[in-house]
Amino acid sequence: MVAYVLYNLTYAGMSYPAGRVSDRVPRRNVFAASLAVFAIVYLGLGVVTTSAWVWPLLAGYGAALTDGVGKAWISDLLASDRYGSGLGLYEACAAQGRSRPACGRPRVARERATSARHLRIHRT
Repeated sequence: MVAYVLYNLTYAGMSYPAGRVSDRVPRRNVFAASLAVFAIVYLGLGVVTTSAWVWPLLAGYGAALTDGVGKAWISDLLASDRYGSGLGLYEACAAQGRSRPACGRPRVARERATSARHLRIHRT
């Protein structure tokens, strides 16, 4: 719970400054920098050996950089009569990307489900 609160506080605190930076610096550069932050945080979460490192890594997560800046960048690229469908497609693709690591590869998930059904059928 505390990690989630920390994440939300960081997100709220970084959103406005990230937007201001993207008004002055090309949005694609800010978005690229945010992806670098994501990569560093995920790498860090994968290699740390103590839970004490999780807190500073989550604080630097950088989601505020990608969410607002990504939408602003996409809006810059779209014709004004295509904002809704363009942003909807962007969010659908982003959600797909976020859900893949959580769900695993579809084939592996299907094999696990088949194995689990097989185990339940043959249990005594």
